[in-house]
Amino acid sequence: MASWPFPGSIHIPLKQVLEGRMQGVARDRPVITLCHSGNRSLEAARFLQERGIPAQSMRGGIAAWSRVYDVASVPIGERREVVQFRRLGKGCLSYLVTAGGEAAVIDPSWQIAQYRDAATARGVRIRAVMDTHLHADHVSGARRLAEESGATLYLNPVDGFAFGGFAAVGEGFTVRVGALVLTALAAPGHAAGSVAWDIGGRVLLTGDTLFLESIGRPDLHGQAEAFAHDLYDTLQRLAVLPENLLILPGHYPDNVGLVYGQPHADRLGPIRARLRFDSEDEETFVARVSRVPEKPPNMGAILDINRQGTPASEDEAGGLEEGPNRCAVKTG
Repeated sequence: MASWPFPGSIHIPLKQVLEGRMQGVARDRPVITLCHSGNRSLEAARFLQERGIPAQSMRGGIAAWSRVYDVASVPIGERREVVQFRRLGKGCLSYLVTAGGEAAVIDPSWQIAQYRDAATARGVRIRAVMDTHLHADHVSGARRLAEESGATLYLNPVDGFAFGGFAAVGEGFTVRVGALVLTALAAPGHAAGSVAWDIGGRVLLTGDTLFLESIGRPDLHGQAEAFAHDLYDTLQRLAVLPENLLILPGHYPDNVGLVYGQPHADRLGPIRARLRFDSEDEETFVARVSRVPEKPPNMGAILDINRQGTPASEDEAGGLEEGPNRCAVKTG
C-alpha cells in the first residue's frame, strides 16, 4: 500500500490502527479503509465502527481498484470517434477507434470484454488490433482480442515477438478503418519496436513514447543508453509535427486528476512548450534519461508473457500487474 497508494489516502498499518495510533484519521466524517485485497481493511473498519467512527471497507481492495475503468470520447468527424479507456488504478490508457462501421483497438489490456462491449454498443466490428510496443508493465490483451473477434493483429516484429500470425508493421504502414487511415510512425526509444499511430492526420496515439507530463523511459529492455539515443531521435522527429496535433498517450501519472468524460489529451504545441523535450543536446539528454526510477514490479514475467503471446488467467495477470505504473521518466 505504501508503494502503490490510493489517490488521497493516508497509509496507516493495521497494527497501528488496532493500537489506536491513527493520526490523521477523521473522527467526525465517514472513513473508507482499504488494503490489498479487502480483508485487513475490513478488520480496520470494524475496529473504527466499534469506537464510533463511521467506517466502511472497500471491497476487493487496491487489487480491485486496479481493474476499474472509465471512458472518454474524442469525436474526430462524422461517424468517427476515438474512445479512451482509462484504467484508474494503474494509469493505463487504451483506445477504440471507430469509423464507418469498423473499429481498431490499440493497446488493449487483458480485460478484453470492455472493448467488445463498446464496439457492440456503437454498432461497429473490430477488424484491427494493435499494440504500440512490447509492454513491460501490464499484460496485453491484443492477441486474444484479435483471435476472439476475428480481427487482424498488427505488431512491430522489431520487438522480437516469439509467435506468428500477425501483420508486421513499420514506418509508413497503414491500416484502414472504414474510410479512416491509421498510419504507423516508427518511434523507438521506450522499446525498440515502439510505434505511434497517426489517426487521419488529426490525432497521434503515442503509446509510451510521449506522455502529457513526461516521456517514456528507455531502460526497460536492458539497453538504456542505446535506447536513449533512439528516444532522442524520436522526440526530435515528433517535435516538428503540427502543433495542433492531438496527443493521446498510453499512460497518465497518479497525480493527474482525471475528469469523468473528459479525455486525457493535449495538443503537441503545449506539450512541447511544457516539457521542452527537444531542447537538450543529445549527450545531455542521454545522460539524464538513462538515470531512471525503480522498474515496474514483475517486469520480467510480464515481458515474457507478452513476448510469447501466452494466455494468462485473471488471477495471474492481476497478481503480476499489482503496483504503480513506472513507464515514464521526467523531462528537463
